[in-house]
Amino acid sequence: MATPNKTAFGNRSVEHTASLLPAVISTLASSNNKFQEKEKQELERKYAESDKRLDKLLEEHYGQLTTLIDAFTNISSRLNESRTRVSDIKQNLLSCKNLLHCKRDELRKFWLDGLEQNTITTMLEHVENLRVVPDKLDEYADKKLYLHATNTLCDSVHLLRTDLSEVHALKDIAYALDKWKEKLLHKLVDELHQQIYVKSVKGTVMVFKRHGSARKSGKGKGGSVVVGEDEQHLSSQEISEDPAADPEQDRSKFLAILVECLAKLDEVPKTIAEMRSHLHTELLDVIRRASQQFIDCAYQQGEINLATHEQPSYLLELLELVFEQFRCVIHSHNVIIRHLKRIKLSKSYPNYNSLALYDITEVWSKIQVVLQKVLEEYLADKSVKKKPRSRNNLLSSDMEPPTAPTEKIDINAYFNRRRPNQKKALLFTFSGSSHAISLEKYLLEQRTVGYDAGDIADDAAFGNQPLNLVCKPAVTNITAIYRILESFTNEIEMAVGCDPGECNLHKYVTEFIRDKFNLYIQDQMSSIIKSETEGFDSLKNLTDIRRQRELSSSKPLIQSTVTVMQCVGRLAELMVDLPDYCDHFLSMLIKILEDYIKTCRQSYQGIVKTGHEQDHVITSATWATDEDISRFLRSLPNWQHLQHSEEETGMVISDEERKSLNLKESQILTSNLSAQDSMIASHDILSEPTQLKLIGNLHESLEWLTTQLDKFVSAVPVEGRKSVATAEYLDIPEIEEKTHRILTSILAEYRELADICLLVLHLEVRVHCFYYLMPVAKQSNYHCAIDDMDADSNVVKLNRDLTSIEEFMKMSMQPKKFRYIFDGLGHLCSSLLINSVQYLKRINGNGVKKMCRNIFAIRQSLTNVTSSREMDLDLARQYYELLNMSIEQIITMIREQGAKFTELEYIHLLDLLRRSHPSIADEYFNKQVQKLKSTITEKHVYHV
Repeated sequence: MATPNKTAFGNRSVEHTASLLPAVISTLASSNNKFQEKEKQELERKYAESDKRLDKLLEEHYGQLTTLIDAFTNISSRLNESRTRVSDIKQNLLSCKNLLHCKRDELRKFWLDGLEQNTITTMLEHVENLRVVPDKLDEYADKKLYLHATNTLCDSVHLLRTDLSEVHALKDIAYALDKWKEKLLHKLVDELHQQIYVKSVKGTVMVFKRHGSARKSGKGKGGSVVVGEDEQHLSSQEISEDPAADPEQDRSKFLAILVECLAKLDEVPKTIAEMRSHLHTELLDVIRRASQQFIDCAYQQGEINLATHEQPSYLLELLELVFEQFRCVIHSHNVIIRHLKRIKLSKSYPNYNSLALYDITEVWSKIQVVLQKVLEEYLADKSVKKKPRSRNNLLSSDMEPPTAPTEKIDINAYFNRRRPNQKKALLFTFSGSSHAISLEKYLLEQRTVGYDAGDIADDAAFGNQPLNLVCKPAVTNITAIYRILESFTNEIEMAVGCDPGECNLHKYVTEFIRDKFNLYIQDQMSSIIKSETEGFDSLKNLTDIRRQRELSSSKPLIQSTVTVMQCVGRLAELMVDLPDYCDHFLSMLIKILEDYIKTCRQSYQGIVKTGHEQDHVITSATWATDEDISRFLRSLPNWQHLQHSEEETGMVISDEERKSLNLKESQILTSNLSAQDSMIASHDILSEPTQLKLIGNLHESLEWLTTQLDKFVSAVPVEGRKSVATAEYLDIPEIEEKTHRILTSILAEYRELADICLLVLHLEVRVHCFYYLMPVAKQSNYHCAIDDMDADSNVVKLNRDLTSIEEFMKMSMQPKKFRYIFDGLGHLCSSLLINSVQYLKRINGNGVKKMCRNIFAIRQSLTNVTSSREMDLDLARQYYELLNMSIEQIITMIREQGAKFTELEYIHLLDLLRRSHPSIADEYFNKQVQKLKSTITEKHVYHV
């Protein structure tokens, strides 16, 4: 029995608390005393632990327990009080019910009397309030509290049409309120237009300065609309008006109030129609006011009559201002459209559920139309006009109505003699009077004060005058404004959601550039280049000193070359200004360069070709174009030194090296030109020094042009190439590799023709030496008497020719090129004279003196030309002085001093001595020649 009882008691912790005590009692009743005692101790221990835990919890939660007991006590007392009051009320209601049943009719009468009295009092209050409504409306209108005014007016009109409709004494007030409604409507519409088109652009007026440094840049940052709260949330909020605040401080909210007032007056459809009809005019007025502001600012800086100045930058600044103002206008229209949609969806205005709204696309469309009209005026584009209109009515928004057809036509009127129309000439005007000038200055000062305050004069201040131009109309004005127009058209296309290039303004600009501007540029450049290149004297038209300084050129340039480079520079500017048409302008540029290189070649051929039929090419030109000779001359260090400065090459030619170069060149030319059996004819050279000057001018011009073109080609970005942006880098789209190769090849053609001209000059001077010096030996007599020892006539002609060439070359060639042309000429003349010994028939002492005089004359002339001593001619003099010696003396001198000349030159000298002295036998001569050869071989001395 003990075990089950113990089990039942031991498991009491898992049973419900309510069954614990019965289980303990049952266990104690069925157990023995020992077990009961043990169970009692266990219970006492458990209760002691529970008391300790309870005391601890009380100590920890004493405050909460006290609060709970107080709250329970308070609630209990309040419940008791509530029961008592409910019982009292129930008793009172039962008493009232009994009393009401007793006096129902009297109470109904008193209630009706009180209701009638209240109605009369209310009507009197309404009548009294209606009397002061006009004064309140005036006060609200002056403070621009239009929402208060509209609510007051609508409430008053509603009272007059409902509760006070039978009060005939209020008809005057009702009439006055109707007039006030019309007046308020006009105020609201005018204020709406002012806020959209005038006051919204106030921020752009305050920051505008005509030279651009202080103007705002960027899109939609005009600061024109002061947003006091988030406009997205404003559309969903109830429109309210604070009488203590400035209503125009938050322009978005003010526009919302104006729209709300129009909705309350039930005039939204009429207002929308009026806004649509005046949209074109208002946008034109925005441009008129901006133009007038620009002109006023220019006048303050001393600039007048801007319409006659070619300053497209002024137009650019004007458009920047106008575009910024148009963005402000668009912003205002967006706010209005948003609130119109809110009103349409509002349950407060159920009659507007089917309201036809205007959208922002219409505004953008009108802006494009207005801008197109303005651009037509500034770009001198009259092609789209069906009939000519004067400048005064060009931008008039009201189109002339079509003339009604005449019902009756008088045939006789066509045969009557018509009086000629005589223009009435004005005798005088007052526009230049002191009063008119003072008035204009006063108005300008008033407008200036308004600009400083951010205010814009309305049309009345300008007299609704036509658009005043800020620069002279010209087709080329498009270059200054294309990029900003492109940016603005992209903004329009993004705003209206159309495809790129589909907006009307973009189409107009594209068609204008394609159909008019490109043709204008092409015709203009063609006519300019044609006028400069046509005619025989085109190469003689050179730039003046002032123009040379501007071009950083030390020598005169051909005017046509400068003109071509100006066209190239202009096309490069157009490629930067109109990047979308870069390929077209690049094609024009290539065509101009190709045509001009043909013209230069024709001019060059016209100079170097001689003869009656111009079919014979001079010797120097033939050699300059010969592949072998040209390659040889260009391989010489003096040519490399000519192409680059000493700082670039790091090379300085010494006297020994220069002498070696002159020797090589003299050997080549002497071996080729002196080998001709016949003399050089006069048509093989350029006998007129002016022709050499033309070639020199052509070379300098082409070289200058090549340098400028090289800068241009280097600055053009090419597809697939990494280009480093520099100050000279062209900001244009990348061109194709094929096009770049074409430009490079054209540049090479110009450089090649310039080099050929320089080579022709270099060779022509040497051919002149051959032309004059070869007859000196072949045609002159050197076995002469003492009275025939003057310098040869051909030498005199050569000196005169060299002096003339030097004079013209100094005028047309740079110093280093001048030196290239004349350097080594003394060595060549020396070689020619030495080699001419073989052509002399006989010579005596007088002939030797005559030849030495020739050499001295040539040396003196070359010294004056090159400013150097020309020591190479001393060698020729020493050579001819050997003729004063015998053959044995010559061989002895060689043995003692060494050979200064080549073996062949010595043999030619000995042969001349034999011809000059017939007494010398052939056997003796041959023996002396063999002795000469052996002597030179033994000494191993060679001509230097």
